[in-house]
Amino acid sequence: MTDTVVFLRHPDESQGYLAALGAGPLAVAEHRCIPLLRYRYLDEAIDRLSESILSLAGKGPGPSAIILTSIHSVTAVKQALDRLRARLSPEEMTSLLGRVARLPIFAVGPATGAAARRDLQDPLPGGALPPLQVLGEDSTTGGQLARVVISYVEQLADAPGEWTALFPCSSIRREELATKLARLPVTGSRGQQVVISLTEVRSYETTFDEQGGQALGQLLHERLASGPGGRLWLVFFSPSGVLFADPIIRPFASANDPGQALQLGSIGSTTTRELRERGFRVSSTATSPTPAGVAAALGQTFADLGSQ
Repeated sequence: MTDTVVFLRHPDESQGYLAALGAGPLAVAEHRCIPLLRYRYLDEAIDRLSESILSLAGKGPGPSAIILTSIHSVTAVKQALDRLRARLSPEEMTSLLGRVARLPIFAVGPATGAAARRDLQDPLPGGALPPLQVLGEDSTTGGQLARVVISYVEQLADAPGEWTALFPCSSIRREELATKLARLPVTGSRGQQVVISLTEVRSYETTFDEQGGQALGQLLHERLASGPGGRLWLVFFSPSGVLFADPIIRPFASANDPGQALQLGSIGSTTTRELRERGFRVSSTATSPTPAGVAAALGQTFADLGSQ
């Protein structure tokens, strides 16, 4: 039976990964997408984001930066801007967007950075906004992005005593970035002490897609419980996906057999760590959270298993 590769995310978010896989060793496999997560944006939280962004146009200091750890956090900021657009005059909105464009935007991974450039940069009348200053796209974890933020603040000659970053995030998130940055004092380029402060807004809920979970369970039973067949490759894209998939895949996963029929892969080290902390064996981890990175990691594991 042919191997099957399943991306555990929505098909609309998987097209680049499917295309990259089709150009590698696993092109011979069947490719599927099963979403395990649903996202619901929270009205009250989006309003809080709007007010925080609007403070840039007032007399208060407003945020000094925006930190984005997923494409869904980008969507939350976009919704906040859309609400402001409905409230403000065109001139006021143009001025505010110009201020947003001057903020550093820290983003985990190229997909988040690309989403920020696509969704948060509006054209100004008679021209375009200055390009967004997106930093940290080479980072693959919150901890790596935290180091980018710290390095940026350390190079500021005019940093205030408290440097505040707006941090829209999920109701479910790892503490890595917040722990490394929360109230952390750093030294600016002129020797001044600067405290990094996060304005955290839990802007959306991450919940279980029951229909996707049922589809995954059915596939596991069809492919693994009914006897030998081709390998089934499950590719995870976030720790949240691991959380909800755990009870579904656990009866079929073996931590000791590297050649098992069920192979688990991940988009990066944070997701791999979540899998391993739960006792699962991970056969492939992308070194870059990109379609090419995921395809390369899966292809290498596929080739290694084929040579055994």
